[in-house]
Amino acid sequence: MINISFDFNLFNNYYYFYERLLVILFSLVPTLILVGCVLYTDRKSKEPTRNIIICLLSGILTIAFASYLENLVMPYFSNNVILTYIWAFIEEFSKIAIFFLFIFDNKHYDDIYDGVVYMMLIALSFAGLENIMYAFSENTISNSISLALMRDFTTVPLHVICGILIGYFVSLGSFSKDKNKKYINFGLAMLLPSFIHGTFNILMTLLGSLNIIYSKMFYVLIF
Repeated sequence: MINISFDFNLFNNYYYFYERLLVILFSLVPTLILVGCVLYTDRKSKEPTRNIIICLLSGILTIAFASYLENLVMPYFSNNVILTYIWAFIEEFSKIAIFFLFIFDNKHYDDIYDGVVYMMLIALSFAGLENIMYAFSENTISNSISLALMRDFTTVPLHVICGILIGYFVSLGSFSKDKNKKYINFGLAMLLPSFIHGTFNILMTLLGSLNIIYSKMFYVLIF
């Protein structure tokens, strides 16, 4: 069974205050840069500040909801590959749930690119908070920064790609007048990112088991 549990303690005794700031910096800066890029691309038809704030804070809810569901299903599956894809599905489902709860019926959600923008922000919120949690699960400053950097260049882009796909297909479904196309697009919004996410996790585990890169670092990439 793959173990994805970790001991997250932002205020643990391993770090001095400035070291905590460094870990947070390395964990969040790439995410914040990407958030800025997303908002810049949408500058001509800016989304309401309230909606943007909801998306940027949604990581707390998505991670909590995903963790709860993952702990529920884990006892029922012994196959690591199946479990990895199920976890990926749960995480993408959690992001979509936030979108449908807070954005979908909003009057400002009125074109396809809006869906892409909102979902990228939700995905980046998830990725940024998750980065911090994993970084602070390490017990040395060097390990924390190394892990944060590795995730900055692997899992953060993965979450962005999945967010783009979800936003695009959900929007296609939302604005389609054909019922069949609507359901197909909603299905693709859920299944395609989950498949990509799960496959990525399996490849990272495989690379770790082959010792191509520090195996410990790759195992903690599973999320």
